[in-house]
Amino acid sequence: MAQKSLDKAATIRRPTLRTKPRQDVHRLLRRTTSRWRTLPDYLIIGAQKAGTTSLYDYLQTSPDIRAALMKEVHFFDLNYERGANWYRAHFPFADAKRSWVTGESSPYYLLHPTIPALAHEMLPDIRLIAMLRHPVDRAYSHFHHSRAYGIEPESDFATALDLEPERTDAAWTKLERGAHRDDRVEWFSYARRSRYAPQLARWLRLYPREALLILTTEELAANPSDVFRRALLHLGVAGSVPLPHFAVSNARAYDRIPADFRESLFERFASDVAEVEQVIGRSTGWS
Repeated sequence: MAQKSLDKAATIRRPTLRTKPRQDVHRLLRRTTSRWRTLPDYLIIGAQKAGTTSLYDYLQTSPDIRAALMKEVHFFDLNYERGANWYRAHFPFADAKRSWVTGESSPYYLLHPTIPALAHEMLPDIRLIAMLRHPVDRAYSHFHHSRAYGIEPESDFATALDLEPERTDAAWTKLERGAHRDDRVEWFSYARRSRYAPQLARWLRLYPREALLILTTEELAANPSDVFRRALLHLGVAGSVPLPHFAVSNARAYDRIPADFRESLFERFASDVAEVEQVIGRSTGWS
């Protein structure tokens, strides 16, 4: 049964999610002026299904933050071969006297094993933000995301978790060896994406701890104005900024995971959560 499910997953075509005709036209026109455009000042690097879109949307309400052409540019993971000028085309014109900052949010950056080195080579002084979520809740949301796009053939979350190593381990090895992309890692790494300690460690081997602000989805839900303030402060644009109307972006409706099942699954992530709490210096409240 597992092999049959795996074969079925392999035949599913990946949907087109990251390109819109209007954006493609704008990007083509902006390429002609890319040499005069800036590179990003900050990256929201992940995690997927952890509130990165909501945080990015909140930041755009500040007059001191300018938006990229799109929220998820996916340069370092899916478009790196296009080069720096392609990347610059997504950002505003450079200004030596500017007081604003700009950036993008691509949640695959946190997971991908080779992106920290690529980013550091191009952007050694950038500010980073990571949004983390209760690992079981994030994995469960990821599962429903894959189901909604017709990628995940399994209807049972536990079965999908059991299939993950068979589906993704070989693909992960390819990424570690330098491949920029493998769809199976993107869509089926439910547990791997929820083990945050090794993901954070890859970034912190290259960037100083003060360059990385680590927030949680639960903090964002409980006190969005405080998370908004901390993010602005981290980006160096804190000041008298009117608070936006806080709304959740990209929310998806699905049945809640049973509490006892959620608790039993947490054991798979408990040691990782302990490492994360050491890195951030506070309790996540997840346990």
